[in-house]
Amino acid sequence: DVVLNLIKQQGLEKLFTTIHRRAEVTRMFAQRLGFTLYAKSPSDSVTALTVPPQMDGQKIRLYLEEKFNITIMGGQDQAKGKIIRVGHMGYIQDAEMVNLMKCLGMTLHNFDPNFITVEQVSIVADEMAQWLEQNP
Repeated sequence: DVVLNLIKQQGLEKLFTTIHRRAEVTRMFAQRLGFTLYAKSPSDSVTALTVPPQMDGQKIRLYLEEKFNITIMGGQDQAKGKIIRVGHMGYIQDAEMVNLMKCLGMTLHNFDPNFITVEQVSIVADEMAQWLEQNP
């Protein structure tokens, strides 16, 4: 009831706009970390990201959960280990989005320090924070 009342207060149009913004910023900055979009026509509710070929999406998920206490979903069936899925619905604050991107980048760096540097991860996270601030 609480969540439905909050949705009613803000209105569906504002809710859909907020979800779209999260999806847009996730797709934009995840690609800067080295992921590619799995879907040709991505959904605003969830973004599926293809992991770099030399990495395993299941290991990325597990590392994020164990090291950073962040839960994302993986692929199923033929996509298992090849993609990760980031949800955009629910109560998600901008700082949490930036933290996710930073932790994703640090995870990639942990698995292959030559793939992305700590400095590159920091730049992407900072630019994402700036984008979110400039696009409320």
